[in-house]
Amino acid sequence: MILLFGLVLHLYPSQNHNFYFTIDQGDDAVHAREFFDRGKIIARGPETGIQGVYSGPGWFYFISIGYKLFGGDPFGALVMIILLNLAASGLLMWWIGKRISPALGLLVGAVLQIFWPFYDTSRWAFSPFPLVASSIVLMVILSEWWNTKKNYWWGIAPILVALNAELAGAVALLLFYGVVGVIGVTREKLKCREFVLSTLLLPGLGVAGTIKQFVQVYLRTHTIPFIQSANVGTFQGTSFLKMVQIYAQNLSEATIPQVTWLGVLVFLGILGLHWGNKGNRGSRGEKYTRAFVVFVFGLFATSYLFFSSNRGFQDWHDVFLPPLLFVSVVLILFSLWRELKIRYYKVGIIGIVGVIGVSQLMLSGGRYLQYLHPSDDPGLLVNQMKVLDWIYAHADGNGFNEYTYVPTVEDDKYQYLFWWYGRQKYGYLPCEYSNLPKSIKYLYIPNSEEYKDPHLGCEYNVFLIIEPDAGKGDAPVWYEKAVFGTISLEQSKVGSIKVEKRRYPPKI
Repeated sequence: MILLFGLVLHLYPSQNHNFYFTIDQGDDAVHAREFFDRGKIIARGPETGIQGVYSGPGWFYFISIGYKLFGGDPFGALVMIILLNLAASGLLMWWIGKRISPALGLLVGAVLQIFWPFYDTSRWAFSPFPLVASSIVLMVILSEWWNTKKNYWWGIAPILVALNAELAGAVALLLFYGVVGVIGVTREKLKCREFVLSTLLLPGLGVAGTIKQFVQVYLRTHTIPFIQSANVGTFQGTSFLKMVQIYAQNLSEATIPQVTWLGVLVFLGILGLHWGNKGNRGSRGEKYTRAFVVFVFGLFATSYLFFSSNRGFQDWHDVFLPPLLFVSVVLILFSLWRELKIRYYKVGIIGIVGVIGVSQLMLSGGRYLQYLHPSDDPGLLVNQMKVLDWIYAHADGNGFNEYTYVPTVEDDKYQYLFWWYGRQKYGYLPCEYSNLPKSIKYLYIPNSEEYKDPHLGCEYNVFLIIEPDAGKGDAPVWYEKAVFGTISLEQSKVGSIKVEKRRYPPKI
């Protein structure tokens, strides 16, 4: 019932395509299309922050399942990420119920569904979001292994999943996994042979292609990739102080997200009570609780050091931390409630639970209510589909060319939407649809020539899609190039997206 509740909680607001379909998702879609529509083998996944270096292709195959089942609808990819997170929370519920307490397992499963940082990673199909499920599964496997000396090598499964989704976060998981392996060898919980196989050889197979790409880029540019790209200086410094602020926010999100310093104090206070309480440390449930919490903080520390060692951190690199920290808080509070016998202590725990619960409900409830109602956000698929409806309606059954302005330059999402939505609903594609006239699409759209038919005659009509420029200020330059040689007929606005109908003047 809890998982069904979580499923409904996710699906209800996203009906009628009220969910995000961003440039990144558009890029994922046009690549996955090669597999689910044309049956082509995909050899590499999304491009990382390092130009020319890619994650594994598993993410594209994963979302292809949803796209295929839903006839190309991006909703299918969203369903896949929702099911993945629900499966991970189901595993966590089962494991806690088996190893610590059945009631606690149900409680964790229920509160996790309404914990916003966890819920938020199921609102659109973004490739870093599998890091959340991967990290949860990894914590369960390692906690089980630490107390039973079994199944350590299973931990490589979520690592490989992560390596096929988002490389930076996956490297943090892999480094942590290696540190745990070294400790396991020194504590005689793991044989050296098993450590080498699971930590070095198997992950090595998963990243072999990525390492090869990195070397190729290095040989081609004679410098570390990225230094000559837009993200200058990623490997030319550290960011320890910046990451302290970000990681403090992660701690706060697990307790009182509205006030960072207060949330951190509450978190550290809970942790101090747990570590200072001798309690029944030898009990079976307490052993698993402590193992889980220790591993979470091991990952917390390892990822902090890794992300602080460079300047390439992005907001999505650490999406796995808030859910893990929140689960740790719930486990600790349950442990304290069960072990502390003094009435005043129990009253204090009730107070802490109440404050955290109210804070989390205020955040989640407010954001969920906002999510229920469509906005004019250009990133929402429902708004993008309305733009296409306007264009086809004003084309009057005639062919047309279409040019798109987006702040990221490349118009991947509209490339996919014209092919999926426009073609299926209206029966034809624009003659040319790109970011500018005569744009070389094959540089960013795989096999773009395969997706240009059917189309109608295109001698006259031109449509423009103009998204907000996000402060870049380059829209006027784009507009001048896009409208060259045409005259304006009609303008409108769909949400915050401008659309314009133009045409070429009659030939004399």
